[in-house]
Amino acid sequence: MSQTILDLEPKRFWHFFNEICKIPHETGNEAVLRDYIINISKEWGCESDVDDYGNLIVRKPATDPNAKNAIVIQGHLDMVCEADPGKNVDFAKDPIVPVVDGEWLKADGTTLGADNGMAMAAALAVLESKDIKHGPIEMFLTVEEEGGLHGARALKGDFIKGKTLINLDSEEDGVFFIGCAGGEETEIYLPITREKIPSGYTGLEIKVSGLKGGHSGLTIGEQRANAIKLVGRILEGARCQHDIILSHIDGGSKSNVIPPTATATIAVKDGDVDAIKVIAAGYEKCFKEEYKKSDPGCQVAVTSADVSETFGKETSDKVICFIEAGLHGVEAMSLDIEGLVQTSTNLALAKVEGDQLHFEFASRSSSVSEMAAIKSRVASLAKLVGATVEEPEGYPGWQPNLDSNILKLVKQAYKELTGKDAHITAIHAGLECGVIGEKCPGMDMVSFGPDLEEVHSPNERVRIKSVENFYNLLVKVLELHASA
Repeated sequence: MSQTILDLEPKRFWHFFNEICKIPHETGNEAVLRDYIINISKEWGCESDVDDYGNLIVRKPATDPNAKNAIVIQGHLDMVCEADPGKNVDFAKDPIVPVVDGEWLKADGTTLGADNGMAMAAALAVLESKDIKHGPIEMFLTVEEEGGLHGARALKGDFIKGKTLINLDSEEDGVFFIGCAGGEETEIYLPITREKIPSGYTGLEIKVSGLKGGHSGLTIGEQRANAIKLVGRILEGARCQHDIILSHIDGGSKSNVIPPTATATIAVKDGDVDAIKVIAAGYEKCFKEEYKKSDPGCQVAVTSADVSETFGKETSDKVICFIEAGLHGVEAMSLDIEGLVQTSTNLALAKVEGDQLHFEFASRSSSVSEMAAIKSRVASLAKLVGATVEEPEGYPGWQPNLDSNILKLVKQAYKELTGKDAHITAIHAGLECGVIGEKCPGMDMVSFGPDLEEVHSPNERVRIKSVENFYNLLVKVLELHASA
């Protein structure tokens, strides 16, 4: 008999994760899940509070009245919702369907929401339990983490009482994070005009698809392809040999996702249609070779399109040059932690919005000066093509503290459970610890989690055995902290 999620251990953990999967909770739509958590925790004698932005705290008293030190278990309520091409799903009302696949749990054609359902399920199992020894617990769950840490950024420092925090939003079993990159976004708007398609021209759509996509921080160092950049290369290659005029471009969905698909609609001379198809086929061959190890599924398709208007030749050339020159990928590696990306940029979005083109770049760095430099380069390029630049408020990084008390407890707990030494590092992603640490000075923090792969994509999955390790470690740390 094949296993289901409810057959897995720890039972109550997977029960709660399954319940979470049933409740839609895409970013901005977390209220129903938040109400579920409030109502069920009330049955356990817990108190809850919601701040003005919608962040949730649930408080459970200590099991031992002598344990005075409060500990915060932290995660976020929202998930990234992405689906396989052709998958018919309404994330506003349809559940996530978890599927056991050997040693992994995945979803049926969508993101799983293990990011960050793992934190919620673990915290709920702890709050429900009557057998775990712990001090006062605060479960702190933010809203709108994905795409900008907005809930954490709206936090008022006195909302959290504890001064020790365990963030459960990491993705490698046995790896413990004590630092993270800060993040900044650059919004670029280029005015476009509409001109009637010239006589003797026909419409074509160029589509790049089949790419992995994935988290723009965690996977940026794997040299995965960016569909917007690949479309730009095809357009520039075609423009150098033939007269082409852009009519539409569309790529990307969220700032923290590497774009897996992108399309460009163009007008070309009637006699050049076959030549454009040959050029596109040549680029597909190049892309398959270039990304044969990191992103081998690239597909390029050229099909007929109904085009009546274009951007005009001058604007079209600007847009193509801008995409071709736009920054994307790793800019610098850390000199302190081997293998850690220090600075990167994701060309996350290219969309037509009314009478303008909207581009979005999402940059990350653990270096304040390198972040400023990369944002300046993106803005300078935009100004060269006559675009306007907006820079929304970003979020800070989290500076490592190797003398952290909670880190010492985590290392002790991991050693006692596994007999191994913990691997301590930092992460090239925007953990909420950076923002919380700024809002709550003196907060002692660590982050850990189970093995997750391909988060923010329909291939997201979590290794089942690592979840048991992760939960047992959390329980052990709580017990040690209560005795400290």
